[in-house]
Amino acid sequence: MSAQEDRGWIGVLNQLLITIGILVAQIVALSSTMRESWGIYMALTGVPAIIWIALMGLSYESPRYLYLEKNDATNAARVLKKVRGTDDVEDELDEMKAEHEKSLSEENMSIGALFTSKDVRWQLISIAAMMIAQQMSGINAVFFYTNKIFESAGFTNETSTKISVLIGALNVAMTFVSMSLMEKAGRRSLMIYGYGIMVVFCVLLTVALKSLHVGTWVSYVSILCVMGYIVGFAIGPGPVPWIWATEFFKQSARAAGASMGCVICLVCTFIVGKFFPIAEAKLGPYVFIFFGMVSLFAFLYCLKITPETKGKSFEEIQVYFAKLNGVEISDEEMKLADNRDE
Repeated sequence: MSAQEDRGWIGVLNQLLITIGILVAQIVALSSTMRESWGIYMALTGVPAIIWIALMGLSYESPRYLYLEKNDATNAARVLKKVRGTDDVEDELDEMKAEHEKSLSEENMSIGALFTSKDVRWQLISIAAMMIAQQMSGINAVFFYTNKIFESAGFTNETSTKISVLIGALNVAMTFVSMSLMEKAGRRSLMIYGYGIMVVFCVLLTVALKSLHVGTWVSYVSILCVMGYIVGFAIGPGPVPWIWATEFFKQSARAAGASMGCVICLVCTFIVGKFFPIAEAKLGPYVFIFFGMVSLFAFLYCLKITPETKGKSFEEIQVYFAKLNGVEISDEEMKLADNRDE
């Protein structure tokens, strides 16, 4: 439903609310009543769901869904004018019309069809790679086990918990920064810079945790390394894959593609949460070298493969992937592809 020029920062809202939720949980964990009243705190997670149920009647159906899926151009135009606050929506409607006409010969793609369709091959590979990298680069290992990481650096449990809150606040702040940069710097640039920063700080964190015997000051260096790592993750690798999951796929494959990206992300989250303690026990600080290698892979992948989607229509994005997939495109689409970086 967001306009082309607003897709980026609106797409970051999901990540922003996640980071705020993490921060609230970390603050709640500071309470002395947490151990005795954990059931009450757990029940509070139902409050957002109740609020959503109460307010969902005020939300609108997506104009793209109405036009492309329901073939309801009239209501699509009505909703679009309502959410844009203007009657000047002809350009967006024309884009939807063109995509709708092209999609008439296509059926909605199932998740199974994603793996056999040449049309979405590199879109699926790219989203899978970015979701795997997002989690296997170690972000949830850092958040799940910040206390353990800082305890290994010599801090008490109480101090480690307070530092974790500071890390959570930094994550929220940098997500705001990402939101402000998404339509200026671009998705691809933020991913490249973000993963580059993560590579550097994964290496530095490994060195710091292996050098704690040098002096107490090294413990504080480890905190700075974790903070630097969070900065890198929050500006790009955190929010951008979720935006790309909706931008990379054509309408007929968008739901299946986004769902597949979500499944991959959750599976990788489980793997990291389950096996990080085991890996950390076996490898010690060197486990962060593995996370750094994953970040390096993502850095190179974004540098060589992924397109910049800032300011691009869905049609232009599909032209780029059509060339990558080796799918035939029309002369008009070829012209769009040749001019996509202008």
